[in-house]
Amino acid sequence: MSPPNSLPETVLRKLASVRRRRRALALLEAACWALLGLAVLLGVLALLPEGSAAPWIRGLARVWVAACVIVPTAMFVVPPWRRTRSWSGLARAVDDRVPETGDRLLTAVDLAGALDRDSIAEPETIRLAQQHLGAAEKIIDSVQPEQILPVTGLHPSTLLGPVAAMAIAALWSFSSGPFERGLDAVFGPVPVDESAVADAAPEDVVTLTLRNLAIRLVPPSYSGRAEVVLDGTTGDIVALPGTRVFLEAESNSAGKAAQARLESSETPVEGQLDGKRLSLEFVTDNSTWYRVLVPRGLGRAPLQSRRFVIDLLPDRPPELEVLAPAGPLTLAPADSVPMQVRASDDFALSRLEQVVLIDGNEVLRVPVAPVQGLAAYDDLLRWSPESLEGKGGDLEFVVEAWDNDLVNGPKVTRSRPVEIYVPTAKDQHRKVLALKRELADAALDMLAGLLVSNLDGQRRNQKKAVLAEHDQQAALADSFFRVASELFEAMARDDLEEGNAFAGILQLVRNLDTQWSGVVEYVENEVRAVDRPFVHPVVVRNLISGREPVISELEQIVLDLSSFIDLHQGESVRGELADLGNELADMQELLRRADDGEPMDEELAAAMQKVRERMAELAKKLADRSSGPDDGFQNSMPGALSKDLLAEVEELIKQGRFEEAMEKLREADDAVADMEEQLANEAPQMAGAQNRDALDQALSEAIEQAKELEQQQGQVLQQAKELAERFSDPQADEAIEEIRKDIAELSEQVEALREGGNGPFAPSGAERQAVRSASFEVQGVEQALNEGMPDEAAAYAREAESRLKGAARAAQDTDRAKRERAAGKLAGSIAKKLDDLDAQQRQRQAQAKQAGQQAGQQQGGVANGVAQLQQKMNEMGGSAFNPAGARGNLQNAEQLMRRAQGQLGQGDPGRAQSSGEDGQNQLRQFRESLEGTQQALREGGSGQSGPKMAQRPGQGQTRWDSQGDPEDTGKVELTDPDEFVGPEAFRALLQEGAQGDAPDRYKPLNGTYYEELVR
Repeated sequence: MSPPNSLPETVLRKLASVRRRRRALALLEAACWALLGLAVLLGVLALLPEGSAAPWIRGLARVWVAACVIVPTAMFVVPPWRRTRSWSGLARAVDDRVPETGDRLLTAVDLAGALDRDSIAEPETIRLAQQHLGAAEKIIDSVQPEQILPVTGLHPSTLLGPVAAMAIAALWSFSSGPFERGLDAVFGPVPVDESAVADAAPEDVVTLTLRNLAIRLVPPSYSGRAEVVLDGTTGDIVALPGTRVFLEAESNSAGKAAQARLESSETPVEGQLDGKRLSLEFVTDNSTWYRVLVPRGLGRAPLQSRRFVIDLLPDRPPELEVLAPAGPLTLAPADSVPMQVRASDDFALSRLEQVVLIDGNEVLRVPVAPVQGLAAYDDLLRWSPESLEGKGGDLEFVVEAWDNDLVNGPKVTRSRPVEIYVPTAKDQHRKVLALKRELADAALDMLAGLLVSNLDGQRRNQKKAVLAEHDQQAALADSFFRVASELFEAMARDDLEEGNAFAGILQLVRNLDTQWSGVVEYVENEVRAVDRPFVHPVVVRNLISGREPVISELEQIVLDLSSFIDLHQGESVRGELADLGNELADMQELLRRADDGEPMDEELAAAMQKVRERMAELAKKLADRSSGPDDGFQNSMPGALSKDLLAEVEELIKQGRFEEAMEKLREADDAVADMEEQLANEAPQMAGAQNRDALDQALSEAIEQAKELEQQQGQVLQQAKELAERFSDPQADEAIEEIRKDIAELSEQVEALREGGNGPFAPSGAERQAVRSASFEVQGVEQALNEGMPDEAAAYAREAESRLKGAARAAQDTDRAKRERAAGKLAGSIAKKLDDLDAQQRQRQAQAKQAGQQAGQQQGGVANGVAQLQQKMNEMGGSAFNPAGARGNLQNAEQLMRRAQGQLGQGDPGRAQSSGEDGQNQLRQFRESLEGTQQALREGGSGQSGPKMAQRPGQGQTRWDSQGDPEDTGKVELTDPDEFVGPEAFRALLQEGAQGDAPDRYKPLNGTYYEELVR
C-alpha cells in the first residue's frame, strides 16, 4: 500500500524504519526456528542404519524439510508482514508502544489519506489537519525503532535454533560419517533391483502367413471421403475410426473359417475361408492393430498372422469460439446481448445449439442455426432473455457445437459460460424500492443544504461565496434528478408496480423541477452574469425568498415518498402473509394427522419453528413502516398473531389437544386473511400522502371552479372587446403612424450628425455630447410611444429639441449648425403632435374609464375568485397529484387579471382585453393540468404507459440536469408566445426584463433593441 502523499517526510521515514525493523526481526525469528527443525532432522538422520531408508521415511524427511521453512514463515513472518502493510495499522502500533505520541500518528495518517482523496472540503478543516500533521512531525523524534523493537524482545526459546545448529555443527566436525550416511539413505538415489525387472514379453508367435493382400477401405459417411483400394499392400492401413475394411488374401494353410481380431475387442469378427483364399470385413474403432486368425479343431490354438498396424486418422472435436461481453451481465427481458459465434470441424458439424443453465440445470436448448454438413460457421447471434418465458436469476449461457461423427459417440465442444443476471419481477420490484429510498435520501440531502443556505444567506454578499453555495445545491439537485431518472427507468420495467405510484412520483419530480428551475434561472441572470465581486443584498434576499418554494416542495416530497415507500413495503408484506397462510395450512394438516394417531412430533416441531420465524420476519417488516397518513397503514401484527398464540398452540400440542390447537390456527389464518385484505386496500385508498377519494373530490371541485371562472372571464372579455371597439379612433392610429415616420426621419438625421465631423471643422466636445444626448432622447421618444405613453414621448421630444438647439449654438461649422437646427425643429414638431395625440387619448380614456367601471369591477371579482382558488390549491395536502406548474399558471392568471382590472380603470380597454385573454389562457392551462392529473389518479396507470415508454433506452430517454430542464432527444416544438401571454403583455414583460440591471445610459438602447426584437 502506497503511503499518503500528504504525510510529512520525517514521519514517513520513521514509520518505514519501524516497519523494516519489525519485518527483519520476524525473518530472524523464523530463521532461528527453521535452524532448530533442520538440526533435529540431522540428529535423527545420524541414528539411521546404513542402507537405503524405507519409502515412508524418505517421504517424511522431505515433508519435514518443507515444514521447517513453511511453518516458521507462516507463523512468524506472514502475520507481522500483513499487520505492517497498512500505514494506519503501523501508526496505531507505534502509538500503542510510545505513549508520548498521544495517538497522534494514527490521526496524522488518516488525515493525510483524507487530504489525498480530497475528502476534506472545508478550508478550516484542512488548516486544522495540516496543523496536526505538523505536530506529528515534531513528536516523531520520540519514536526510536531500536527501543520499540529491541532484539532482546524475542522470546528466549528462539535461541534454541542457533544453539541446536551450533551443537550439530560441532558434532559434524568431530564425526561426519553418521550424518553423511543418514543424508544419503534418505535423500540419495534409490538403488535399482535388477532381479525385479521382468523380461519384456516376446511378441506372439506368427503361425499364419498371408500373401497377395488386397484391401478396400470405405470411410464413414460423415467424412465425405471416397473409398480407397489398396492392391499389393502389406496389410498396414491408415483409416478413420468407423472405416469399413474389406480384406482379401491367400493364406499358407487351408481351413474352414477365418477371423479378424482387433486390439480393443475380445470377440473376433467372423470371415470366410475358401480353400486358401480368405475374405474378411470389419469396422475400425480405436484399435491400433488387427490380426487374422484361422481356427483349428481338436483343441489346437488357431493360426495367427502378425499384427497389422492401424494408423488412426485424428477426428478432433469441433473448434468453438464465442466472443461475448465480459460477464456478469445484467439484462432486462427486453434487452439483448450480441455474441459472435465461430465453429468449425475437421469434417463437418451436425448441430450448433445455445443452452441456458440455472444452478447447473438446463432450462433452455434451441438451435443457433442449421449447420448439418457444414465444415464452418461464423455469424452474429443476439440473445435475449425473452426466450426464457419469465424465468430469471443468475444463469449461464453456453453454445455447444456437435461433430457429425457417431462412431465413438458424439463429440461436443462447449464454449465458456457467459454469466448473465436476468432480474425477476420480484428482483425488479426490490430494486424500485431501493431507488425510492435513495430518492428520499437525495431529497433530504437537498432539503438540508437549502435550509442551511437560507439560514446563513443573510451574511453572504460575495459573489464567489453565493455561487459556490449554489453550485453545491445544484450538485445535490443533479443527484436527485439522476436518481429520479433511474427510478423511472426501473419502474418502467417493473410489472408489479402500481400505476398511480409512477404517476405520483413523476409529478413530484416535475413539481420540484418547476420550482428549482426558477432558482437556477435567477442565479444565472442576477448573480453569475453580473460582472461584480459582490452581490447586492436585495438580490440575496430575493434568492432566499425564491428558494422557499423549493424547500416547501422538498418537505412535501419527503412525506409523499415515505408514503409510497410504505405502500411498496406493504406489497412485500402481502407476499409474506401468503407464505404464512400456506405454512399455517400445512401445520393444520399435520395436526389432523397427529389427531388420527400418526407420530408427528418432529414434523410439528419443525413446522412450529418455521411459523415462528415467518411471524418474526413479518413483525420486523411491519415495524419498518411508518404510521402512514392519518395512521391508515397497517404497521403492527394483529392480536391473533401474537407470540402468546404460538405458546398456547405449543402447550395444546404437548397436552395432545390437537382439535383445540387446530381451532387456534384457524383463527390465526382468518387474521392473516383480514390483514392481507387490509394491506390490499391501502394502495387504492392512498395517493402519496393523501386519501385518494378525498384528493379526487378536491381536484373535481377545483376543476369546476376553474371552469366557472373561465366562463366569467369570457363575459368580462366580451365587455372589454365592446369597449375597445366603441372607443377606438382610426384617426389616432393614422396620427401615430405619421409620428412614427417623423421619429424615424429624426433618428436618421441625429445618427448622421453623430457620424460626421472630421477635419478643421470637427465638432467640439460640447457639441458631440449634446448630439449624443439627443440621440438617447430620440430613442426614448420611440420607446414611450410604443408603450402607449404619448405624454412621456412628448417630454423626450422636447428634451431632444433642446439638446439639438444647444448643439447648433456650440457648432463651429455653419452647415452642421443648420442641420442641427432643422433636426431640432423636427423634434419640436413631433412634440406638438404628441401633445395633441395625448389630449385626444386622455379625452377618450376619460370616457372609456367611466364606461368600463362595471367591467373593471367584474374583472376584479374574477381575480378574487382566482385568488381564492389559489389559496385552496396551496392548502391541498401533498404534492404527488398537485402539480406546481398548475399552481404557477393560477398565480400568473391572477396577476394578469389584476393588470387587466387596472387597465380598465385607466380607460384602456384594448390592453385590458389583451391582458384578460392572457389570464384566461393561464386559467385554462391550470384546468387542463388538473384534468390530466385527475385522469392519472383515477386510472392508476394512464401516466404510466406514456412516460414509461418514453423512458426506455433508445427511445429518447429524458434526463434531468442541474438546471431542472429535461433534455429530450426527440423533436422540440417551439411554443407560440400567444399561448401564454398576449402580444402586448409579452412585449411589455420583455421590455421590463430588458432594463433590469443595465446602467442608466444603456436603458434606452436596451428598450429599443428588445422592441425591435419582439416586433
